[in-house]
Amino acid sequence: TEVKVEMDGQLVQESLNGKAVQVNPGAHSFRFTLAPFDPIEKKVVIGEGDKFRAISVEFLSPKKPEAAAPPSVVAPAAPKPTERPVPAAVYVLGGVAVLGGAGFAYFGITGSNKQDDLKTSCSPSCSSDDVKNLRSKYLLADVSLGVGVAALVTSTVLYLTRPEKTVDYSAQLSVFPTSGGMTASARFNF
Repeated sequence: TEVKVEMDGQLVQESLNGKAVQVNPGAHSFRFTLAPFDPIEKKVVIGEGDKFRAISVEFLSPKKPEAAAPPSVVAPAAPKPTERPVPAAVYVLGGVAVLGGAGFAYFGITGSNKQDDLKTSCSPSCSSDDVKNLRSKYLLADVSLGVGVAALVTSTVLYLTRPEKTVDYSAQLSVFPTSGGMTASARFNF
């Protein structure tokens, strides 16, 4: 009964008494106030000839009292811990860079050995197949080096520009009674 009712910004009733309030047809804005709850505003269209129309509202959550503490007493909130997790792509690209370096070394060394063999065995009149084989080894070494360097640069950029995320380390333990005893569960966030 202690609800204060306003219609279109004007006080209609200081408290509810069960009596009807005369309202002209049209759209109206009602405001219902009851301490300690938040006020409720409701827009209602009253039709011509409407009589004894009830407007229902439900006050659910009371306002939380605002604590006024002196500024010198208020401590700043502790900053939430953050971390910069390393994306999985950094590890994958790092592996590709290592493989590229290993491929460069393998094909470069085998190409150099093949070149030395050709110099001692048939130079300057080596067959085109032997020269083609030598060139393909050097080409594979160059491609491996290019892929390795590109993967290394990309993984370095991803590592250095990884975003910062707040960390929520928490633990929760739950115990539930069952017909045969109890069940416990634990949940950890990290």
